[in-house]
Amino acid sequence: MKKNILTAILAFTAMTLAASAQQRMFLFPDFVDGSVRFVGNTRVEKLKLNFDMLSQKVLYLDGETLMEITNMPMLQTIVTEDRRFVMRQGMLCEIKESTFLGS
Repeated sequence: MKKNILTAILAFTAMTLAASAQQRMFLFPDFVDGSVRFVGNTRVEKLKLNFDMLSQKVLYLDGETLMEITNMPMLQTIVTEDRRFVMRQGMLCEIKESTFLGS
């Protein structure tokens, strides 16, 4: 009896962990058109992308397949229609416009 309860608890825990691993919190409500440039590469990749804020990963669509940018250290910039991101010290940072008073 104890063995069955332990097995049930372990199975429930494994299912809960698997479900939580599938949860995502995206920056954009849908995948957006973006341009991606990598360090040392003059070519710009045009992708449908989104940023998973929980895992800190950039995901993109290859047709209907969800893919992940795995060489993040080589990422230079990501530009969407109205937002720009750069890699700084291993983190993807958004560049915001600023205005100074008196300018």
